[in-house]
Amino acid sequence: MPITTPAVFFRSLLISILICYSSFSSAQITPKIIGGKPSNLIQWPWMAGIVLKGRSSFDGIFCGASLIAKDWVLTAAHCVFDEKRSTIEIIINQADLDNNEGERLSVDRILVHPLFDTESLLNDIALVKLRTPSTSTPITVLPTYSIEDSAGQDAIALGWGTTSAVEPKYPKRLHQADLSIISNPKCLTALVDGITENMLCAGVPSAKQDTCQGDSGGPLIVFDSQTQSWRQVGITSWGDGCARKGFYGVYTRVKKYASFISDNICSANEKLTPPSLSLSLNKELFDVTAHWSTSNKASGYRLHYAPFPQAQPIYTLDVSEITLLSANSRGAFYVAMSSYKNNCISGFSNIEHFDFRQ
Repeated sequence: MPITTPAVFFRSLLISILICYSSFSSAQITPKIIGGKPSNLIQWPWMAGIVLKGRSSFDGIFCGASLIAKDWVLTAAHCVFDEKRSTIEIIINQADLDNNEGERLSVDRILVHPLFDTESLLNDIALVKLRTPSTSTPITVLPTYSIEDSAGQDAIALGWGTTSAVEPKYPKRLHQADLSIISNPKCLTALVDGITENMLCAGVPSAKQDTCQGDSGGPLIVFDSQTQSWRQVGITSWGDGCARKGFYGVYTRVKKYASFISDNICSANEKLTPPSLSLSLNKELFDVTAHWSTSNKASGYRLHYAPFPQAQPIYTLDVSEITLLSANSRGAFYVAMSSYKNNCISGFSNIEHFDFRQ
């Protein structure tokens, strides 16, 4: 009897979602845009920069960042680990550093990841709380088990870093570089060591586009095919020089820190509880139907599934606001749900499983 693979199960779930939607209303480490182009700010209102207090945006900017909640920005730990809230400000939605458009906000608190290592740049992630909320729309980070940051995925890096690999040429306008995500094993062949599963690499074969000095802390984004929206997958972290052929830029893999982000930026009132999940099984027809409870705090739900009994790897599927999902499968899977609202996420629901292999 054929065994349903995760890919086939995934396609079956997608078909089921469409049905539900129609039926229910419910080496030399260099802080790291070379070869890029001026960016269209209308697309990226959540783009932020870290500037020294008392200086103009152009003269004072030294790192990028991204607005991930009305009063929080995300950046690299190495950008702010030795800064104080009184020494920096955050600019948001200001593509041209030479004008006064956008916002310039004071900092209330700097939160560096507790396991950040200044030498290896492990856990190169930090959160900066704004003293007053921004009026711009935040970006959502990629969920923990998404595959949208897999090798070959098209990505865009954003920043105001130098546009030259040999001399400092800093632009006044935000630039973007079109890159491709590189597998960690391939990246290791170029950088020898220092790449962990909490990092990702991106670049292009010609090495004509890359992030460079001044781009640190800025976002690497992809277009999420499930939600049809831009999601942040990386934070510009380091590299061996800039735009060197055969080398790649290294980024903090943001989905590995989704819980760290949620736990720290979401207030007590925004904390989400896991849904309650139940499965209805028809073994004769190999049909499984999942039902889960709703929460008035959540804006959507994610289904998580993994092969039974090994439980690895874990896959995820955004099912938006629906609360019932059916699929036909001759496989065996663990199933769980979680809820989300923006970058606030819950833990897993109760974990159920089914086995239709016989």
